[in-house]
Amino acid sequence: MLMFNDILMNIDISNPNVVPVVENDRVLIPLRFLSEGLGWSVNWDKNTKTVTATLEGRTVRIQLDTDKMFIDGIEYTLDVPARSINGRIFVPLRAFVENALGKSCFYNNGLIVISEKENTFDSTKDSALLNELIKELSAKKGNTSSNLVNYGYVVRDGDWIYYIITTNTEKNVGYGISYLYRAKPNGSQKKLLYSLKGFICDLQIVNNKIYFVAGELNEPDVYRMNTDGTGKIALSTHKTQEDKIWEIVVYGDYIYYKKDNGLYKMNLDGSNPVKILDREDIFEIISVEGNKIYFTIWDDLYSINTDGTNFKRLISNAHNYIVSNGFVYYTDFISFKETIIGKLDLSTGTETILKKFEYTSDIGLSAIDRINVNGEWIYYNDNFNKQIRRMKIDGTNDTVVSNISNVKGEIIGIYIAGDWIFYCTELSHGPVACENHFYKLKIDGSLNQIIK
Repeated sequence: MLMFNDILMNIDISNPNVVPVVENDRVLIPLRFLSEGLGWSVNWDKNTKTVTATLEGRTVRIQLDTDKMFIDGIEYTLDVPARSINGRIFVPLRAFVENALGKSCFYNNGLIVISEKENTFDSTKDSALLNELIKELSAKKGNTSSNLVNYGYVVRDGDWIYYIITTNTEKNVGYGISYLYRAKPNGSQKKLLYSLKGFICDLQIVNNKIYFVAGELNEPDVYRMNTDGTGKIALSTHKTQEDKIWEIVVYGDYIYYKKDNGLYKMNLDGSNPVKILDREDIFEIISVEGNKIYFTIWDDLYSINTDGTNFKRLISNAHNYIVSNGFVYYTDFISFKETIIGKLDLSTGTETILKKFEYTSDIGLSAIDRINVNGEWIYYNDNFNKQIRRMKIDGTNDTVVSNISNVKGEIIGIYIAGDWIFYCTELSHGPVACENHFYKLKIDGSLNQIIK
């Protein structure tokens, strides 16, 4: 989100899902915001891979993948080269704003504030405005699409991490006790907020309220409570099978949810439920991005506008769909010995295979079945080699984050919260009962530890 001349706007006007990229403590932004948001004229020379931006007689020229920028012929050295990410040209924010625009720049957790140098934005003096803007940003979405696709067991809110641990205390029962905790990222100040014999999932936080789905076995309802664990209320109370709410996505002023007979939305207080799509074969609601709802019917990914129009299929026969920054990332089970991670460009419909995994034994879909997209990286499990790995969103730089040969069970969820990776494993005890364990490690792979 960008604030310029007291106007709050999306960084990419045509795609509200596009966000800044942070690399080596430097922020890069898509060049599109300069042309559409600030009035610059931008030209791209594909032969020389050079971007030229002009405004009121001033010319800025940058060649991709170099550390040089020329402003009216004067050379400047960039801390981070401009480059192409997912087909969009990203440029260093501060270099453009301060050198090319001649203005001051402030960045905080996705919020960009551009101001005149004689009236520089001060995060201390202007703390009330900063808090208001950050609150407006955080109020739009309750959790990341990646975390929610992994059952929403973890969500970050400011300096706090909220997470769910489920223990199986009765063998062959099929469910145990679920605990909802709040703690600092390093594990300190841990506090139990809620527990029940059953399940909790889809953690989301909006306006200092926690939203989640909970219930015993097949008895789910939607709940809301304060972030300190007080004031828990039910937003739904099912009376029939069709009344049960299985999944939620909190976005903006609404809770979007799936029932057995369709897609719905309701206000954040549970009032005014509205059916968006009447279908009985919806499997999973994936994400809400801008005015689009993404969901699956069996193994196919669909989208529909939040007003119920423009219903269409996007991808067939894939799994673990994650919508991020104008793309859909997914896994696809080709055979018992072959799996891929791919992506779909939502603007062009182009599909790309990022990586293919081939195995000598019939490990099947469970080999690579959990992914989490965070910034420029795709984090994923490799249950065959007992590793957590990551690669760039273009499929390059595939590396091991952590070897997990000593953990119990197979990974069933990967979550990113700030500088930490959380992951959940499941160990089967027969056809019904299972045992879950929860772990965390730093995003660089260090400090891998079990959470008690």
